[in-house]
Amino acid sequence: MKSRILSVIMLLLAVSTLAACHNGQSDDVSLINNPNSALGYDSTASVPHMVFDCNMHDFGRLTPGESLSYSFHFVNKGTADLII
Repeated sequence: MKSRILSVIMLLLAVSTLAACHNGQSDDVSLINNPNSALGYDSTASVPHMVFDCNMHDFGRLTPGESLSYSFHFVNKGTADLII
């Protein structure tokens, strides 16, 4: 009985997660401009360029159950909007 209830809860959680992902918005791929293609590279195209202040972080020695976080900071040095 317990496993059946757990299965139903997991199913409801999965369905609600998938339903929330779409969010009623259309997928507009016209915002994305990729100058790299099978035809080559367009060097005159405006492209974003992410530059990080550091690209690695050492957390040192971790203990089991310890919760850690770190934020990587970056700026767009490119000539186009960076869409994340």
